[in-house]
Amino acid sequence: MATQTVLYAFPYSSYSFPSDLGFLVLTRGRKSGFLKTDSILPLKSTTPLDELSVALYKQQNEIAPLESHKLYTFQNYIASCRQISVTLNQDVGKVCPVYFVSSSPSDVP
Repeated sequence: MATQTVLYAFPYSSYSFPSDLGFLVLTRGRKSGFLKTDSILPLKSTTPLDELSVALYKQQNEIAPLESHKLYTFQNYIASCRQISVTLNQDVGKVCPVYFVSSSPSDVP
């Protein structure tokens, strides 16, 4: 994941080929203790913590497969997000450092 390469081992040699794979890492804490990620997006659940596992985890027979057109749309959305160029005006650029060092996003004016 970190090197973005795929190692192919042949009988008499091995080669490392570059790849461009996207990963989405979900973790209960602020960040993963095992994987280095480029960005962190905190999510807040509206479901109480003691009910969360029932809401998130299902038996295989309880899971409805995602419709292929919805899956395709989601894949295209993720792929297109990687191509977007983001620029910030000066006012937003001044708020960003304050946001990242604050203890809570609600601390930012």
